[in-house]
Amino acid sequence: MATIFVLVPAFIGVSYLAKAGELRHKTYEAARYSAWEKVAWPGGGAGHSKSDQHLAWEARYRVMGKPDHVFNSLTDHRAPGSADQAMLDPMLYSAYLNQPGYITVAKGAKTSSTGAAVASSTVKADLGGILGSGGMKLVVEGLDLDTTGYRKAAVEMPLEDPDQAWIPASNLSMKHHYVLLDNAWNAASPSQAKSRVKNMVPTDLLDNGVIRTGLNLVGSIFPEIRSDNLEFGKVDVEVAPCQRLSTYSGSTAPSACR
Repeated sequence: MATIFVLVPAFIGVSYLAKAGELRHKTYEAARYSAWEKVAWPGGGAGHSKSDQHLAWEARYRVMGKPDHVFNSLTDHRAPGSADQAMLDPMLYSAYLNQPGYITVAKGAKTSSTGAAVASSTVKADLGGILGSGGMKLVVEGLDLDTTGYRKAAVEMPLEDPDQAWIPASNLSMKHHYVLLDNAWNAASPSQAKSRVKNMVPTDLLDNGVIRTGLNLVGSIFPEIRSDNLEFGKVDVEVAPCQRLSTYSGSTAPSACR
């Protein structure tokens, strides 16, 4: 009988630690995601900005959500419309919590709340040192890099308490922050992203009528060389894993998703 009072808490404790460890990893990923999004969507007009609450919802769907969740920029920033949409990664659920049923360890991750608190900020920095030198300064200005400093995102995810009858622990949470250099990438819109890449990729110089004519001549023998296949200077800023854009099945799925 005494063995039960050792083995049961040990079993529940190991299970709870595994779920908490998974949530810790999600917290880290959410902080990375939020910092990157604040760099890519810094604000400053044209609606190219994301609030902390917006990022919290996106982190819930895209980081904590089901592995087969399809990204949807029109709905991923607001509360789910159904219980199925509210489901999280199965690894985040446990039956050994202080609440009855099979629920998520991410406390507050319900249909009306995100389960994550995101706080972002900008750490200012002056253009000095190597970046402030003559030659490098011309490069920085030529690429139109943002020299304001760093974007910081802090994410906190509280945990549901474990079954108090076996593990008397409460008010636990996971916290992580991530800092990203602003001028690592700060395109504020798809058009600016395309322009930024074109400025850095010399193959854009090969995108002209003479080169395309030559490619089409060679392409009559080797189709993969045709100008509609080998597109010099092409920049596609909307590329994303096909599995996260649609629930393909059977013959409708692109070859990369089959």
